[in-house]
Amino acid sequence: MIGTEAITMKFASLSAAKGRRVIVDLREVTFLASVAIREIINNAKAVARRDGRLVLLVGDNDLVAKTLETTGVGTIVPMFATEREALEAAVA
Repeated sequence: MIGTEAITMKFASLSAAKGRRVIVDLREVTFLASVAIREIINNAKAVARRDGRLVLLVGDNDLVAKTLETTGVGTIVPMFATEREALEAAVA
Protein backbone atom coordinates (compact mmCIF):
# COMPACT_ATOMS: atom_id res chain seq x y z
CA MET A 1 0.00 0.00 0.00
CA ILE A 2 1.27 3.46 -0.88
CA GLY A 3 0.60 6.34 1.50
CA THR A 4 -1.36 9.43 0.57
CA GLU A 5 1.69 11.70 0.69
CA ALA A 6 3.60 9.54 -1.77
CA ILE A 7 0.68 9.57 -4.19
CA THR A 8 0.22 13.33 -3.81
CA MET A 9 3.90 13.95 -4.54
CA LYS A 10 3.89 11.63 -7.57
CA PHE A 11 0.77 13.27 -8.97
CA ALA A 12 2.24 16.75 -8.46
CA SER A 13 5.43 15.81 -10.30
CA LEU A 14 3.46 14.34 -13.21
CA SER A 15 1.22 17.40 -13.37
CA ALA A 16 4.06 19.91 -13.46
CA ALA A 17 5.36 19.33 -16.99
CA LYS A 18 3.78 21.08 -19.96
CA GLY A 19 1.95 18.84 -22.44
CA ARG A 20 2.14 15.75 -20.22
CA ARG A 21 -0.05 12.76 -21.04
CA VAL A 22 -0.95 10.78 -17.91
CA ILE A 23 -2.75 7.45 -17.58
CA VAL A 24 -3.77 6.62 -14.02
CA ASP A 25 -4.14 2.85 -13.72
CA LEU A 26 -6.86 2.04 -11.19
CA ARG A 27 -7.47 -1.56 -12.24
CA GLU A 28 -6.19 -3.05 -8.99
CA VAL A 29 -7.45 -0.38 -6.61
CA THR A 30 -9.76 -1.86 -3.98
CA PHE A 31 -10.87 1.35 -2.24
CA LEU A 32 -10.99 4.95 -3.42
CA ALA A 33 -11.09 7.44 -0.54
CA SER A 34 -12.19 11.04 -0.91
CA VAL A 35 -8.58 12.23 -0.77
CA ALA A 36 -7.78 10.11 -3.84
CA ILE A 37 -10.80 11.45 -5.68
CA ARG A 38 -9.70 14.99 -4.87
CA GLU A 39 -6.17 14.26 -6.13
CA ILE A 40 -7.51 12.84 -9.38
CA ILE A 41 -9.66 15.93 -10.02
CA ASN A 42 -7.02 18.47 -8.97
CA ASN A 43 -4.30 16.86 -11.04
CA ALA A 44 -6.50 16.34 -14.09
CA LYS A 45 -7.21 20.08 -14.01
CA ALA A 46 -3.53 20.91 -13.47
CA VAL A 47 -2.48 18.74 -16.41
CA ALA A 48 -5.17 20.31 -18.62
CA ARG A 49 -3.99 23.84 -17.70
CA ARG A 50 -0.56 22.86 -19.03
CA ASP A 51 -1.97 21.57 -22.33
CA GLY A 52 -1.82 17.94 -21.23
CA ARG A 53 -4.35 15.23 -20.62
CA LEU A 54 -5.03 12.85 -17.73
CA VAL A 55 -7.20 9.78 -18.23
CA LEU A 56 -8.21 6.91 -15.98
CA LEU A 57 -7.78 3.23 -16.75
CA VAL A 58 -10.38 1.33 -14.72
CA GLY A 59 -10.48 -1.94 -16.63
CA ASP A 60 -13.23 -4.18 -15.29
CA ASN A 61 -12.98 -2.68 -11.79
CA ASP A 62 -16.70 -2.02 -11.36
CA LEU A 63 -16.32 -0.84 -7.77
CA VAL A 64 -13.94 1.97 -8.70
CA ALA A 65 -15.85 2.84 -11.88
CA LYS A 66 -19.11 3.13 -9.95
CA THR A 67 -17.47 5.28 -7.26
CA LEU A 68 -16.03 7.62 -9.89
CA GLU A 69 -19.34 7.82 -11.74
CA THR A 70 -21.33 8.41 -8.54
CA THR A 71 -19.03 11.22 -7.43
CA GLY A 72 -19.10 12.85 -10.87
CA VAL A 73 -15.41 12.28 -11.60
CA GLY A 74 -16.33 10.42 -14.76
CA THR A 75 -17.75 13.63 -16.19
CA ILE A 76 -14.50 15.51 -15.49
CA VAL A 77 -11.86 12.87 -16.21
CA PRO A 78 -12.34 10.31 -19.00
CA MET A 79 -12.42 6.66 -17.90
CA PHE A 80 -11.48 3.67 -20.05
CA ALA A 81 -11.73 -0.10 -19.81
CA THR A 82 -8.66 -1.01 -21.87
CA GLU A 83 -5.06 0.16 -22.05
CA ARG A 84 -5.44 0.79 -25.76
CA GLU A 85 -8.47 3.06 -25.27
CA ALA A 86 -6.72 4.95 -22.47
CA LEU A 87 -3.57 5.42 -24.51
CA GLU A 88 -5.47 6.59 -27.60
CA ALA A 89 -7.42 9.09 -25.50
CA ALA A 90 -4.34 10.33 -23.68
CA VAL A 91 -2.48 11.14 -26.88
CA ALA A 92 -5.50 12.52 -28.77
